[in-house]
Amino acid sequence: MVDFSVERRTIGTTAGESLHTVVATMHTGSMEATETSRYLRVADLFGAMESAGGIDEFASVSAAAAREVLAAASTSISRYDAEAGTVRTLVNAGELGPGEQERPAVERYEVTEFPHLLQVAELQETWSTHVGDPNGDESELGLMRKFGKSAALGCPILLGARVWGELYATRAEGAEPFQAADRAIARMIAQAIALCIGRIIGRDQLRELVYVDALTGLGNRRMVDETLRRLSEQGTPTTVALWDVDGLKVINDREGHLAGDRLLREVALLLSQAASRLPGAVATRLGGDEFCLVAAGHSGPYVADLLVGLVARASTLADGAGVSSGIASSIALSSEPDVKALLRRADAALYQAKGAGGRRQVHDRGWAAAADRQLLDTRLSV
Repeated sequence: MVDFSVERRTIGTTAGESLHTVVATMHTGSMEATETSRYLRVADLFGAMESAGGIDEFASVSAAAAREVLAAASTSISRYDAEAGTVRTLVNAGELGPGEQERPAVERYEVTEFPHLLQVAELQETWSTHVGDPNGDESELGLMRKFGKSAALGCPILLGARVWGELYATRAEGAEPFQAADRAIARMIAQAIALCIGRIIGRDQLRELVYVDALTGLGNRRMVDETLRRLSEQGTPTTVALWDVDGLKVINDREGHLAGDRLLREVALLLSQAASRLPGAVATRLGGDEFCLVAAGHSGPYVADLLVGLVARASTLADGAGVSSGIASSIALSSEPDVKALLRRADAALYQAKGAGGRRQVHDRGWAAAADRQLLDTRLSV
């Protein structure tokens, strides 16, 4: 009986190194070198995960690696949607059939229409079939013929006890059907994919906890600090806009904190719209009623022109509410003192806007010494 085992070992701890690799061995007494290489290739998935930007990118890397290891004509990574009872294809790799796309916008299969998908979703079993299989599922065989394939294999991708998705592979007409050894390797690949996806999800969740404001979904104060630190290291021209929500306490006292939270989310949406029009910009909530926009590579006057209309719109969100905005720019941040000075100038402009009655934008237009500073007070009609 063939025994498949997986040993995980730590191979590096410095940045950029893969933290883990998988060494797979088949205890049969002897094994072909080519078979050994198929198993060792699975280990590359872990290295690929280290550089993958997200699940979509990792799905592409995984599909390509699985195609090579399984000697498949094509491979797909799909996501199982239990609520809808469907499997949605994220990526197709290799020799695609008529109408197939590498990254399909919409490619879904009803689980109930394909017994093999039920086998994956409900029984969590790996399966394979081929065009000459007398017991093959007609839905699957029809799909294979449509795409010019002679064999197919499916394996569940399990996160714990839950089916996350499916690894699907095909072979071209005239190729050998998938065997038990292929199904075993597919299970190992699926386990590696699941482990990597779990780590990517964990990394994204950790990032959200560290850098995302829970109420609005914008970045938080830590993101502002990290962004400005990075920009100071790069010497990038930077504009900062500080927003303060006017009338929030009045809304809270008059309508309750749920209404106040709703106002904060609506203001956040306005600032997010501004960020979407400024490539590289970051919209954040510093806390309470304070927001911050960091726009790298954009001049102060340009950002001010973009924001003035949004500041005006903020006055229509709720009776008695609005936004005060203070803007400051730097030709090039080069140190922590530069960052602090930029924030102080933006805060001073905001303070002037608030002192003049709020619901207005004040722009510190100075690029150099404080003596040369000139404040532009743009009074907004409400």
